[in-house]
Amino acid sequence: MSPLFHQLSDEQWRTFVADIAEALELREGDRVFAVHCGSGAFLRPLHEAGCAVGGSDPDARLIEIARRDMPGGEWSVGDDEAPSGTPWDVVVACSVLDASWSLTDAGALLEQMVRRAGAALAILDVPEGLAFDERWFLRSLSALGVATARLLALRIDGYETSGSRFNVIARLR
Repeated sequence: MSPLFHQLSDEQWRTFVADIAEALELREGDRVFAVHCGSGAFLRPLHEAGCAVGGSDPDARLIEIARRDMPGGEWSVGDDEAPSGTPWDVVVACSVLDASWSLTDAGALLEQMVRRAGAALAILDVPEGLAFDERWFLRSLSALGVATARLLALRIDGYETSGSRFNVIARLR
């Protein structure tokens, strides 16, 4: 999770997650996987709302927190490995992409997310001004066969974004 999100109240965070869930058209019972999920902060409200959740993160300590807080979730330690054979309706990456990512790595992440997602994917809290800008996302997702992609400005009361971050919501069919 972005260090900037730590300044949000629980209510502000849950509103953000609910807004993304609405944009993704999530329903109770949908399966949501988060790449680089950390301790599962983005997934927790979805889990409480009845979604089946899972995630991967390179930090085993964070995965242990997710396992403890969301028993029954499917968790793995690694860069982005989803448990094999698990069908996921939605794949999410929140606050993952930053200036340390190359275009090649960002493209590989998108490709992996599209392969794992059955219905939709979301790349959240992307800083503007990177090589993978809004146009890059639209071109890359189109090349991967995504049916529709929307770019949404990241707007959260109390989160100082100054219009400098955006979310990508893509439907595969």
